[in-house]
Amino acid sequence: MGDDIIRFGLVLTMLLAVGTFVLFMIPIFLRNYRKASMVGRETGGEIEALRAEVDELRGLAPRMAELEERVDFAERLLSNRAASEQLRDGQG
Repeated sequence: MGDDIIRFGLVLTMLLAVGTFVLFMIPIFLRNYRKASMVGRETGGEIEALRAEVDELRGLAPRMAELEERVDFAERLLSNRAASEQLRDGQG
């Protein structure tokens, strides 16, 4: 009779421990599951936004090349003008 009470007490203690553990783990599991599902949705949107940005940046390369050519032309024009002014000042 005494052994049965001890076994019953041990089984009851183990069930309470397992039940408590499960009750504490369910909210943690649900929170992580919700975060994981939200991250998947946000990541898909972020990937599309990054793709659009990369496409836009690729379109800027020809414009940058054209601007570089214009700056080079302006620099040559200014250096030629400065050289011609120096010649005129030196001759005058």
